[in-house]
Amino acid sequence: MANPERERALTGSVEQPAADTAGSGEISLQSLSNLMSGKTLRDIKAVHQGVTADLSEARQVVEQLHQGTSEEVVNALRTILALDRTTRQQEYPALQQFVDRAKPSHYHTPLVRAALQADVPIWLHGEAGSGKSTAGEQAANSLGLPFRSISLGPTTSKSDLMGYRDATGNYHSTAYREVYENGGVFMFDEIDNGSASILTILNSALANGHGEFPDSRVPRHETARFIASANTIGRGATSEYVGRAPIDAATIDRFAFIPMDTDEYLEEALILGTEINRSPLDISAGEVPSPKEWLATVRAHRQALGELGIRAIISQRASLYGVRLAEQGVGKDWLGQMLLYKGMKEHDREKLAENAKRLMPKVQEALDYKTREATKGKELDKPHSKSSRESQPKDTEKRSDSEWFTPPENKEITVDRTNTRWLESSLDRSIHRFLPDSYNFNKLDTSDYETSLFARVCWDLESMHSRELTDVLQTPTISSAAGRVFRDPEIWTTKKIFVSDIVAAANVEDRRWQRDRGCITQWETADNDNDHIKTEVHDRIEFVKDHFSQLNDHDVQDYAKQFEACHGFVPGRFTLCNWLRQHPDVGGKQQGKH
Repeated sequence: MANPERERALTGSVEQPAADTAGSGEISLQSLSNLMSGKTLRDIKAVHQGVTADLSEARQVVEQLHQGTSEEVVNALRTILALDRTTRQQEYPALQQFVDRAKPSHYHTPLVRAALQADVPIWLHGEAGSGKSTAGEQAANSLGLPFRSISLGPTTSKSDLMGYRDATGNYHSTAYREVYENGGVFMFDEIDNGSASILTILNSALANGHGEFPDSRVPRHETARFIASANTIGRGATSEYVGRAPIDAATIDRFAFIPMDTDEYLEEALILGTEINRSPLDISAGEVPSPKEWLATVRAHRQALGELGIRAIISQRASLYGVRLAEQGVGKDWLGQMLLYKGMKEHDREKLAENAKRLMPKVQEALDYKTREATKGKELDKPHSKSSRESQPKDTEKRSDSEWFTPPENKEITVDRTNTRWLESSLDRSIHRFLPDSYNFNKLDTSDYETSLFARVCWDLESMHSRELTDVLQTPTISSAAGRVFRDPEIWTTKKIFVSDIVAAANVEDRRWQRDRGCITQWETADNDNDHIKTEVHDRIEFVKDHFSQLNDHDVQDYAKQFEACHGFVPGRFTLCNWLRQHPDVGGKQQGKH
């Protein structure tokens, strides 16, 4: 946009005889001549035109920057970054992130970015080629996190994810291990095409703060994030994707769902080179709810789900994930789609939303009442027990327990594949030994094989399936799963079986594990819960109080929430007691009646 006349006028590069250059305050003859001939007016006009053009171009650039869609802007910024790249990236890291955000991207990419920031695992579902993998990578890049992925299939093995030791004992790492240990975003692409053994690893990755790799136990990095992508919503084959397997409800429950249908604006930008001329996605649609408001919304939908008989799960994760996403500015409209409806058919979604709206005033009233009673109860408890005050949870949502608590070891099992009765007998003995109220948890010896085995089975059942092991009638389910795992041809190659492999293969859908019988791990009740559930919740709380007499009902419920904040799942009674006996605010204090 060069303008010679304008440049001469701005720089004063007109030819002036030395004799005409007068002192300060005097008008030179040349200047007077220029003014008389109109040249000065032409110079002023050239400057005006140039400035006007610059302003017009600046407005275009600002608009392009705002939309983040201009290829010229992206290229210009890349040119800047290319100059002494290392220094510039160190001093201006936000510039690289801006470049990544400025690339043409799927309309729903801001939701992906918000979920990664909130540490909420996401399930991207949509047609083949709709941009799921690209959206995940762009969101990772915009947050400055490395992105790795694996495309799952029926033949994908555990060693493809976890790595393996060769004949000389050397460990061979994988992309999954790198992300888990060092941070980043890992995508399980085509998760609905993977085998059940892979889902075991995924469940463990989402539930635990540690991963059991062939060479060692590895703590999960604080910036490790996980994405699953699929052509379906995990409910089995469709007419278009006939080879897809249904995914266990416990796995689906661990994800927030984001639809990734074909974005025609993005398609045009990629094919025709046009700009994406649209307003950015408003992730706050429907207003960002308060924690209490979102909890009421979840409970109203949960009650409506039970009344309508729709096959779906709305667990406590919907509440926990919703609060995290709301902190990133996600509104109720998107929270509903991601955490409550999860790709549900339109007819069922409309019925569920309508009934939840009807139940909402009653749920809010009940929640307000419980809040008042809880506050009143804690106030009444204060004069009676100093130990109760001392044991109140501190920093419930943020405290890490890694300094004083180690999860049960995922033990390797090497036994005769034809005999699984030993496992059933071991679990039966443990149930009779550890779960009666009279047992002294202070004397729990986790170095004992049976004790450590029972602790890990409970841990995996709760983290993978949200089920609690409390009855000897449940143990055949575990031993049957062991039999199936031992018969897996892959085991003959690896020669290794872990407790988590067995628990992941357990079928917890029969009547001995059903939610309406109280077998789902929960510490609070809702108005629509039946007597079985209410009784189990009451017994669960009383069990903990029997072992830790300084705690009241509210303390137990608060500690269960603190445990969930640390480990990502709701504990059962044995797991919570094992955790509490090591808790610096509880363990070592006066125990209950034994």
